[in-house]
Amino acid sequence: MKDKDNIMDFSELKKSMEKKTSHEEKNSPISDIEMQKFFEELGIPLDNKVLTEILSTQSVDDMVEMVQSGKFSTNEIEELLSGLKNFEEKLSNEKKTYRAFGQWMPFHKPYNISTFFPIELVRKIADKIEISYSPMDSKNNIIEKIKPHLSKYLLELFTSLDEELMNLFGQVVYSDGKKLVESILSEEVELQIDFLQRHGLITRLKENNHHYLVIPEEIFFATSSVDFIKVSKYNKVNTAIVKTTIAFANTYGAFPKSLLQDKILETCSSLAQELELDLPEYLQEYIQQSFAKGIAHGGLYSTVVVGDEYISHGVVEFTKYLIDIQNENITEYRPLSDEEIKARGKSLYHDDSISLRQIVTMMQEINSLDRDEVEQLSNLIYTFSYLEFEPSLILQILEVRYNLPEGKDFGKFHEILKAYYKNGEKWILKGNTSYEANNKNSNFDASKIVKVDFMNKK
Repeated sequence: MKDKDNIMDFSELKKSMEKKTSHEEKNSPISDIEMQKFFEELGIPLDNKVLTEILSTQSVDDMVEMVQSGKFSTNEIEELLSGLKNFEEKLSNEKKTYRAFGQWMPFHKPYNISTFFPIELVRKIADKIEISYSPMDSKNNIIEKIKPHLSKYLLELFTSLDEELMNLFGQVVYSDGKKLVESILSEEVELQIDFLQRHGLITRLKENNHHYLVIPEEIFFATSSVDFIKVSKYNKVNTAIVKTTIAFANTYGAFPKSLLQDKILETCSSLAQELELDLPEYLQEYIQQSFAKGIAHGGLYSTVVVGDEYISHGVVEFTKYLIDIQNENITEYRPLSDEEIKARGKSLYHDDSISLRQIVTMMQEINSLDRDEVEQLSNLIYTFSYLEFEPSLILQILEVRYNLPEGKDFGKFHEILKAYYKNGEKWILKGNTSYEANNKNSNFDASKIVKVDFMNKK
C-alpha cells in the first residue's frame, strides 16, 4: 500500500479465496448458495427465484465457469456483470410494480381468516398452539378449533416481536382493523408486512381502487384479551437485542457473541427480572430465530449472519479470520452509546458524513434513484469502505450498477470517495478510525497490517 492510512489491502484475501475456489470447486458443480454469495459480495442480492431465472442465461453460464475455474479478474467480472445491469433494473422495476399494484388483492367479505389465508397457514397456526386436527378437516373446521385459542397464539407471537413490528400492527388495530395506505411504502416496511402476513395477522386489500392493511376479524377481536403490558416489556427486550446486534454488525463487521451478551445484560437485566427470563438463554434463542445462519438463507433481518461463536455483517464470509486480525492489532471495540445503537441498528445503515452525502448527491444527478435506491447506494458505499475495499474497487463495483460522473466531475467524485475511505471507521479496527486506533494503542502501527492472508491464518 502507498498510504499508511490505508489500513488493509483485501487483494490478498481475494487471491486466497480464488485459490480456494479453484482447488475445491474446479471439478464440482457450483451450488445456488455459492452463486448467491458471489453476487452478494458484488453488491447484487438475489433471491432464489431471481437466481433461477438468471442461471438460465448464457452470460451467467460464463459466470459459473469463471467462478469454478477461479478466474476473478476485474475485467472479466466487469464484462460479465455489465450484461446483468439492465436485467437487474428490469427485475427491480417489476418488483416495484408488484409492490405498488400486484400484491394488493381484492377480497369478498367477510374479512376473516378463511377469506384471507390458505389452509396451509391455518394448519400452521393450529400446529403452533398445539391444536389437533385430521387431514380430512376443512379449513373452516380447523378455524373453529383454533378460534378459542387465538389469544394464546397472539400472546406468543406478540412477545416475539420488536417494537417496530408491534407498532406497525398496532397502527392497524387503532384504525379498527382496516388502515388506509395513502403513499408508497418503503421496502423495509413492506418486508415487515410480509412477515405479519406470513403469520396470519394482516393482509393487503384493494377495495374501490384504494389500498388497505386489514386484520382478519377473528384476530382483531382476540387482541382485546391480550396482556399488552406484558407484550410491551418483551418488545423492549427484543428491540434492544435486534438494534444492538445490527448496530454491532454495522460498526464492527464481525464480533463474538459474548460482546453482544455483555451489552444486553447491561441494558436489559431489569426487564428480564420482571419477566423472569434467563437472559443469556433467551438472547441465544432470539438471535437464532431472528437472524440468518448464512447470507443466502435469508432472515427477518437479512444483513446479519449468526454463527456458533460469532456474529457478522452479511458480506463477511471470513468471520473468524477478521476477528483474529482485529484481536492481534487492537484491544477494544469502539464503545457505542445508546443513541448510536439506535441510529446504527437498522439493516441499511450508513453514516451521515459530508463526504458520503456528496458522493450520493453526485450519483443522484446522473441516475434516476428512488428513496429505497438511495438508501441501498449509501449503504453499499458505506459497507465496502468499512470492509476496506479501496476506492478503485468501489468505483468498479458502482460502475456495474450505476452511471458514474464523467470528465472533471469524475476526478472530483474520486477525490471525495478517497477522502471518505481514508477518514472513515474500519471493521478491521473494531469500528475505530486509523487515527483513533493509533491514539488508543501506543504500539499499534497501521502500516504493518498490510496484505494479510486471512485464509492461511495460523
